[in-house]
Amino acid sequence: MDLIVYTASNLINISASETIKQVTVFDVLGRELFNGASFNEKEVTIDSILPTNQALFVKTTLFNGVVITKKVVH
Repeated sequence: MDLIVYTASNLINISASETIKQVTVFDVLGRELFNGASFNEKEVTIDSILPTNQALFVKTTLFNGVVITKKVVH
């Protein structure tokens, strides 16, 4: 599974080789900052989190059941 998480222009971008089912974003304290489901796409852009130069964990669930968590600074 290829999953790429990166930031650009105050956005968090997620690109996967499979269809994305759900994305949840947490800060380092475990607080949930974003939770979205039913994307049905291979690319997702999150614009609702303001950049504060902190580490965030992006938990992505794909339609085939695979869960991948990546860290990004935003």
